[in-house]
Amino acid sequence: MSERGGGGAWRLLWEWSRPQRREVGWAFAMGITWSLAAVAVPLVARAGVDAAVAGNDGGALLAVSGALLLLALLKAGALRIRRYLTFTSSAWVAGRLRSEMFGRLHALDAGFHERTSKGRLLGSLSDDTQNVEQFGISIQVLMNNFVWAALILIALVALDPGLALLAVLPLPLVLVAARRFTLALVEPTERVRERTLALGATVADTVDGIAVVKGLGIERRQVERFERRSARLHADARAAADVRAWYTPLIESLPSLSLALVLLAGGLKVRAGTLSLGDFTAFNAYVVMALWPLRFTGVIVGQASRARLAVERIDELLRAQPTVAAPVSTTTPPAGPPALSLTAVRFGYDPAALVLDGLTLDVPAGQLVALAGATGSGKTTIAKLLTRTYDVQAGSVAIGGTDVRAWEPAALRDAVCTVLDDTFLFSRSIRDNLLLARPCAGEHELERAARLAGLHDVLALLEEGWHAPAGERGARLSGGQRQRVSVARALLADAPLLVLDDVTSALDARSERRFVAALEEIRQQRTVLLVSDREAVLERVDRVVLLAGGRVAADGTHARLRATSPAYRAFLTHDPLAKAAS
Repeated sequence: MSERGGGGAWRLLWEWSRPQRREVGWAFAMGITWSLAAVAVPLVARAGVDAAVAGNDGGALLAVSGALLLLALLKAGALRIRRYLTFTSSAWVAGRLRSEMFGRLHALDAGFHERTSKGRLLGSLSDDTQNVEQFGISIQVLMNNFVWAALILIALVALDPGLALLAVLPLPLVLVAARRFTLALVEPTERVRERTLALGATVADTVDGIAVVKGLGIERRQVERFERRSARLHADARAAADVRAWYTPLIESLPSLSLALVLLAGGLKVRAGTLSLGDFTAFNAYVVMALWPLRFTGVIVGQASRARLAVERIDELLRAQPTVAAPVSTTTPPAGPPALSLTAVRFGYDPAALVLDGLTLDVPAGQLVALAGATGSGKTTIAKLLTRTYDVQAGSVAIGGTDVRAWEPAALRDAVCTVLDDTFLFSRSIRDNLLLARPCAGEHELERAARLAGLHDVLALLEEGWHAPAGERGARLSGGQRQRVSVARALLADAPLLVLDDVTSALDARSERRFVAALEEIRQQRTVLLVSDREAVLERVDRVVLLAGGRVAADGTHARLRATSPAYRAFLTHDPLAKAAS
C-alpha cells in the first residue's frame, strides 16, 4: 500500500485531473449558475405570497409566475451542461488511468507479475478506476453543493439572523458524524474488496483449470472452498453494512432537526407578527433546500473512503519499478543471425537456490543448438535470460557480442522470439493469433509459416479454417494444435534468434517427424536454440548441450555424445540414478 496519506491521495487525484481542469471549471461555473437560480426561486416565490396576502392584482402574480418559469429554464440548462461535463471529465480521467496502468503492466517484468495476484491487478483496472470515476463525479457535485449551501446561508441570515442560527445548529453534529463515519468505514471496506478479489481469483482459477478439477473429481471440494470464502466475504460485507446502517441514517436525520426548530420558532414569529408569511415561506423553502447538501455528505463520505484507497492502489501500481534495470546504452539489432554467449552466469529465482551456477555457453551465429537436461536444469531459464524476463545475478548474457542489458527492450524483443512450453493463445481466430507477430504479413508468408509448423493439418480439421476461434487461452484446440499455432506465430515474427522451448512435447509421432524434417528450412537465416529431450529432434541439430547442476555437463553432436558421454546416455534412457551419478 502506498505510504501517502489521505491528503496525498486527493492531491494525486487533482493532478490526474489536470488535463480536464477546463471542463471541471466550466462544470463548476454551471453549478454556480444553477445554485444562484435555485436560491432565487424562494425569494421570487416570497414576493408572490406577499402579493397574494396583500390582495394585489393578478399582474404581480403573473410576473412572479413568469420569473419562476425563466428560473426553471435557466436551472435546467445549467444542470444539463454541468452533468455532461462532470460525467465526461470523470470518465476521461478513469480511462486515462486504465490506459496508463495497462501500459505499466507491459513495462513491468515477470518478477512483479509473479509477486502480484491477477485478481489485484484486475481490481485496480476495474473496481478502483470505477471508484475514482464515481468519486470524481460526486466531488464535483459536492463542490457545487458547498456553494449552494453558502448561498442558502446568506439568504437565511438576510431573512432572519435568529432563525438562521437555529437552522445551522445541527451542522457541527453532521460534520462530527461524517468524520467518524469515514474512519469507521475504511477497514471493513478494504476487507470486502480484498475478499471480493480473492473470490474472483478462485473463480478464474477454476475456470482455467476446469479440466483438472473434473479429472481429479474435486468439484465438491472446490465448491466448498468457494462457499467458505464467500461466507467470509459475507461476514465482512455485513460489518461494512453495519457501519453504514449506523451512520448514514444519523447523518441524514440530523438536518431534519433544523426544519423542526425553524417551523416551531418561525411559526411563533408569524403569529406574533414579527415575520411575514412570505418570509416564513421562503425561509422554510431554504431549509428544505439545505437538507439535500447535508444528506449528500453521508453518500460522499462512503465514496471518499473507497476512492482514497483506490487512488493509493492505482498510484502504487503506476509507481512500481521493474527489477530488470534500464539499458545503460543502446545497440543496433544484428543484420543476420546473431551469436550467443553466456559467461559464468549465476541465477536463481530464489537467490539462495541457484538454477544456473557459473554456466558458460557459446553458440556461433546461424547454428542450431539443442539444450537438453532434466527438469529444473535451467533450460527454460536460459530462454528467459535471453529476453531479459530476468537479469543474471552474476556473469553476462550477450547477443551479437553485446550484453543484453545494453539493448533497448523493443530492439531486444525484435531480435529474439521465444516459444515457451506453456503455450498461450489469445481469444481470437487462428489467423489473428498469427498476425499478432507481424500484422503486415502477406498471404504467402502466412502459408509458409503454417507449412513449416505443420499447421495445415490443424486447419484442415476446422470448418472455419484460418478463421476458427482459438477459444480462451486456446481452449478449443488440443495441446499439439496450440503448439503448432505458437510455432507458426514465432516463425512469422522472423526474428534472427529463435528460441523453441519443448515445442514438440504435445505432438504425436507423425507431427514430430514432420517438424524435425522442417528444421533445416526453419533455421535458414536464424540462430536457433531448441529445448528438447526427444532423440528424434536431437539427431537433427548441429550440437547438443546437456545441462546438469546449473552448468554444462556435456557438449557436442548427438552421435559423439551418445558414444562418449555416460551422462548423455543416461539422459536419453531416462535413468534417474545414472543422471544423479553424473
